[in-house]
Amino acid sequence: MKSKILLFSLIFTAFTSLIFAQERTPKTPEERAEIITGKMEEKLGLSADQKTQIYQINLESAQKTDELRSQVKNQEIGREEFMAEMKTLEQDRDAKIEALLTEAQKPKYEEMKENARQRLKERSQNFRRKRGGENEGEGDIDGDL
Repeated sequence: MKSKILLFSLIFTAFTSLIFAQERTPKTPEERAEIITGKMEEKLGLSADQKTQIYQINLESAQKTDELRSQVKNQEIGREEFMAEMKTLEQDRDAKIEALLTEAQKPKYEEMKENARQRLKERSQNFRRKRGGENEGEGDIDGDL
């Protein structure tokens, strides 16, 4: 259950960072909202009105994400509360965005989210492998190759 909550809470973070995954420089909420909205415009064919409204939703979500991260950093909230808040934030964001999308855009949006989940899962697995140390695979035939 905790792993599902963690996965859902990190989807937004992965989704907003999919554009600049290689870059490690911090982005402002405005920059992150602009990047993700631009990607959505490209993939979903957003109208000008949709783009404006979705930018505002993404901006609000990015600002709230920064607030939550700051609260964790300052030990104002714990990890579990952070994950629960992020899950709620993601659900609210998705509901608002989906309400603006056409029926033709909704499956494409779901595909974008699924791709973000897959990238997050892969990044998490790679991180665990790296963090697991160089001893991972010791005694394993494949590890000796």
